[in-house]
Amino acid sequence: MISFKKIQFWMGTTIIFAALFLGMFFSKDGWHRHDKSAWMSKLQITADQKAKIKDLYSNSRKQRKENRKQLRLLEEKFIEKMSSRNLSEEELRLLHQELIKANNESSQRRFENTLRIRKIIGTEKMREFYKYKHGGSWRMKSKISGH
Repeated sequence: MISFKKIQFWMGTTIIFAALFLGMFFSKDGWHRHDKSAWMSKLQITADQKAKIKDLYSNSRKQRKENRKQLRLLEEKFIEKMSSRNLSEEELRLLHQELIKANNESSQRRFENTLRIRKIIGTEKMREFYKYKHGGSWRMKSKISGH
C-alpha cells in the first residue's frame, strides 16, 4: 500500500514540474525574469555596464541566500509557535514583529541593489528594467505602462 507521504511527495513534485513547464511557455515578452542576458541585450547594455551588473549580482548572491534561509527559519518558527498553546498573544505579536522586520530589511536590501543598477544603466532605462523585474506583477503593470 502506498503511504500518504509518498502520495504527497509525488503530487507536489508533479505540480512543481507542471508549473515550471508551463512557465516556459507563458513568460512575458519571451524573456524570463531571471535571464539577465535577455534583458541586458534588450536594453542595449554596454559590456562595461554588463560587467558591473554581474559583479553586483555575484557579490550579493551569498548574502541573499543567507537572508532567505534566515527568513524561512523565522517563518517556520512563527508557524510552529502559532500552534502552541503555551504562548500568549503578546509573545506572538513580538515574534510577528521580528518576522516583519526581517521582511522589511530584505526589501530594503533589494531596493538598494535596484538603486545601484539605476546608477549603472541610467534613469532612462529604468522603465524597461522594471518591465523585466515586475512584468508579471499586476500591481506594477499600470505604473510600468505609464497609465
